Amino acid sequence: MNTVHKLLWDRSVADAALALWPALPGLWTGWDRATVLARAQDQLGRGVLSWPDAVAQDRRVALSVHGAALATHIAAHLAQRPPGAGPLRLLLNGAQGSGKSTLAELLEDQLTVLGIPSACLALDDFYLPKAERARLGAEVHPLLRTRGVPGTHDVLALQTAVQALGQSGSPLALPTFDKAADDRRSAPRWLTRPRACLLLEGWCVGAPSAPPGESPAPLNALEAEEDRDGRWRAGVEAALAQHYAPLFAQFSDLIMLKVPSFESVYRFREAQEAALRAHRAQAMGPEAVRRFIAHYERLTRRQLARLPAQAALCLTLDEDHALTAVSGPGIQG
Repeated sequence: MNTVHKLLWDRSVADAALALWPALPGLWTGWDRATVLARAQDQLGRGVLSWPDAVAQDRRVALSVHGAALATHIAAHLAQRPPGAGPLRLLLNGAQGSGKSTLAELLEDQLTVLGIPSACLALDDFYLPKAERARLGAEVHPLLRTRGVPGTHDVLALQTAVQALGQSGSPLALPTFDKAADDRRSAPRWLTRPRACLLLEGWCVGAPSAPPGESPAPLNALEAEEDRDGRWRAGVEAALAQHYAPLFAQFSDLIMLKVPSFESVYRFREAQEAALRAHRAQAMGPEAVRRFIAHYERLTRRQLARLPAQAALCLTLDEDHALTAVSGPGIQG
């Protein structure tokens, strides 16, 4: 074991993280679980992620174990699928700051180690360019200038990518988004294909449409003061039902990172922005974070209320950002 392994690996933390995972396919036996721990330890030693200084060593160990456990379960499910079944498509839902992008990156690496060609697409990379959102802001509603809600993504491009990644062909060019510049990058991301497993991660992937009886009344100052007639809210709901729901229906299972409450979303996002403020001037201040998060409140609260019962796996986080429980029937699709 090299020095990096010794510094990062804490067996008691790793054992506690793995103990949260129930006996799902791929995680039944002691040998299965020992393999998960070995791969998580190896991943940390390889330095797959450039961890921010704010992420404590024990959390790095736990997250690596969770990624390895989830990858092992996915691999076991894939091994049972009939030939020609096509790619396994999974949604990874989590509120802002929940750690879904980190988990997705760890998971993609672990699936590669297991010999499974996979790809993780970030919903954020498919935001419309700034100029297009400016046009929507001028012609439809000013709040559509702000990226994030349904109606601010290039859903057609995403649907095309989802289909193409399951088919043989030349490498596929995918958009990437620069959040600091709030615009699409000029250089695409290239992916070879086909991919046996495809993940789509995002704050609103799998978001349900408004149930009957849900009040359209404003939830916060943003809705009350900047969407007085409800046009923006109605447009978001229409986009979700007409364009996003058919996209999400192409995915068989949903994995949710469940934050404790909507209030914790602000704390998690503000912690991210505070870390960014230490390195660059473009990061948002606390009040800007609060206004930004308000755009997401309605759908985030709905997801917290409804998605845990629908998820194949619900990974519950506490106020300290630690994963405390894993529940659900497991991957079925």
